[in-house]
Amino acid sequence: MAKYDPLKQHLAGLADFEWTASFDEIEGVLGSPLPASATTHRTWWANSGGLLVHQEAWLTAGWRVRQVDISRRYVTFQRVRLGSAVSRAAAQAKTGMVSAAAMVGGLPAPLRKALESSRKPLNLSARIDWSEVGTGRRNGNGWHLPEAGRVPALCRFHIFSGEEHRVLVVITRDLDSFLRAVEAGGSEAGDTCRARDVADALTLAEHVVVDAATPGQAWILVDGRGHKADLGDDGERWLVAWAADVGNRQAGLESVLLAS
Repeated sequence: MAKYDPLKQHLAGLADFEWTASFDEIEGVLGSPLPASATTHRTWWANSGGLLVHQEAWLTAGWRVRQVDISRRYVTFQRVRLGSAVSRAAAQAKTGMVSAAAMVGGLPAPLRKALESSRKPLNLSARIDWSEVGTGRRNGNGWHLPEAGRVPALCRFHIFSGEEHRVLVVITRDLDSFLRAVEAGGSEAGDTCRARDVADALTLAEHVVVDAATPGQAWILVDGRGHKADLGDDGERWLVAWAADVGNRQAGLESVLLAS
């Protein structure tokens, strides 16, 4: 096994988008010390097309060095692609296992260039500015929920029972109608099929707080440039909802995503 193969294998096995490690951690992965040049010269960590064996280790694993701090002795790697198919194709091309004709697929150079441009990594994210709709209060065996606008929305129910804090994320075309359907236990005409799930989840709750993001409170960002999410559009509403669910989980909350 080549010296830097353990680093390549370690990076290939990570599920994260970024990995920040101290030089000591990297030496632990390698099972041997880094060369002196790695701890004194930033250029050792350059992404120079894999011309050097240590650079080839992270590049062929699908990663690149995003930042290195020599004085603090740490480096941040960032994933540039998913999977290993491209890595294998690149490795085969270098060893002559794939012909030039196969690599370009018979396309003229301008078309190949346009195709490669379309495959550049895409950074997609969502911003959600939550507003508190209000606090629910017990109403017999059910709950009376706060009033809200009749607008498409991303709705979040905070359910507290003892020390347990659960979150339900719901996407709905009509926020107030949905809240009224939950109050009715999901039996109202026009119920959009998930109100009963929420009503059941609230049965054992001690406290309920409702948040919402309505039109103008959610953004979709592509490569740092964004637009207000159209919560009336099924696709954009779903995208923001999934982002909210992932954010809840990363915050350590028990989160469930429901559609309405």
